[in-house]
Amino acid sequence: MSSENKAMGAIEAKPVPPSASPLVQHLLNADPFLADLVSGLPVSFAGIPYAKETERQQNFIHSAQTAKRIHILHFASEFLFNGASVCLRGHISTRTLHGKVQVELAPQSLIVQRQQSERFGERIAQLRTAALRL
Repeated sequence: MSSENKAMGAIEAKPVPPSASPLVQHLLNADPFLADLVSGLPVSFAGIPYAKETERQQNFIHSAQTAKRIHILHFASEFLFNGASVCLRGHISTRTLHGKVQVELAPQSLIVQRQQSERFGERIAQLRTAALRL
């Protein structure tokens, strides 16, 4: 990572968590688009895309008001991406309106998904044995 990216507080690429299934790990590492999402992409705020940069900056700062006026705004958002629960994490500068985002597998959601899959598998097996008895 270049010293310029470190100075801007860029997010370093994180490996796919070992809790991810081998298929998920393979897909994330094999697909160039998904690999870019996992390693991190530059992002810019464009709440009012056709406004002047100073107006966009004022709108962004107004939208991101906190108790302390911080220079870098960190954010995270969990959502489903192609059936997998992922978390979009990143930061954006309130001065330059530029930052970086990274998509990560949501580890807590993976555990919940595995538990649900196991329960569904058990339930299907119970229904199958009950149907065979008829």
